[in-house]
Amino acid sequence: MAPGLTVVVVTCAARGDAGLSALLRQIDDSGWTAQTLIVSDGPATIATRATVSATPVRTGQMRTYWRALAMGAQAAASRGHERFLVLEDDVEFCQNTLEYIAVSKHDERFQFVSWFDGHAVPAGAPRGLHPCTVRSFICLQAISWPRSTALRLLHSPHAVSWSEPHRGDLLVRRILAHGEYAVHVPNLVEHRGAESLCSPGAKLYGGRVANNYVGRSFDALELVGGRGTTP
Repeated sequence: MAPGLTVVVVTCAARGDAGLSALLRQIDDSGWTAQTLIVSDGPATIATRATVSATPVRTGQMRTYWRALAMGAQAAASRGHERFLVLEDDVEFCQNTLEYIAVSKHDERFQFVSWFDGHAVPAGAPRGLHPCTVRSFICLQAISWPRSTALRLLHSPHAVSWSEPHRGDLLVRRILAHGEYAVHVPNLVEHRGAESLCSPGAKLYGGRVANNYVGRSFDALELVGGRGTTP
């Protein structure tokens, strides 16, 4: 497979464009030139050079995320990429995060890698990939998906029969329950919002920030000395 990374951003049109605009601006300002895909739950109004896929009415977080998986897997396959990255629209990331993820190698032990810890790893954890059981997974803020894992999710009968409009992370848990995923420390992505992606206007409660985020000014390529070796 050729090195590279397809980036997909999931958004909810009912929340407005502020968070999405800020994330796309950071992507552009970072110098990232590869095509970015936007998957919107409901009509999208943002003006952008990114490729936008929107629905005429809201379908819910789960169906929107599964559309992102399908588009990401298809785009990655067409470019010879083995993985793709899905970001929610209310995040920020460290310098050179996209470049770092693009050149890092996937450890076959893991179903996927989360770049935001979702409180699965305690603060102050050592650098590296921390194994976690999928059956306790939450938080879809920033996940790199191997195409093989994405296809398992897309083709699962559990996805077809899922009756809830949201809670896609719980569906991931159900389908991949017996596997492990990895949390990357330091976290390279931080959650900025306090409003639910599933239910715009509803506030999120409890801790919603990463335990091991190193800050927007941190250069992710320092982890590999700029040479693209894995941590």
